[in-house]
Amino acid sequence: MFELDNNDKDEDELEEYLRKPAVAFKTDPLQWWKTHEATYPHLANMARDFLAIPGTSVPVERIFSGGTDLITKRRSSLGRETIQASHYRLYIKTALLSN
Repeated sequence: MFELDNNDKDEDELEEYLRKPAVAFKTDPLQWWKTHEATYPHLANMARDFLAIPGTSVPVERIFSGGTDLITKRRSSLGRETIQASHYRLYIKTALLSN
């Protein structure tokens, strides 16, 4: 997955990147890395890996903790698909509201 190659060129790439001033807060990070990919090829590759991970400020346990409210003795006849769809809907709603 990652090549551990500690040559001077890689270190120069990192040092050059760290010397640059910070970009504006509203800058699209994916677009910035695409634009600067030729200058920072290794860092751009790493950035794409990390930026591909969706962010959330809600712990997973909290998102799915509503299951006890959904599956009760009174609602025990709900099918598996219905329960999964309800959990998925709850996850999406929570994720959208947290942004």
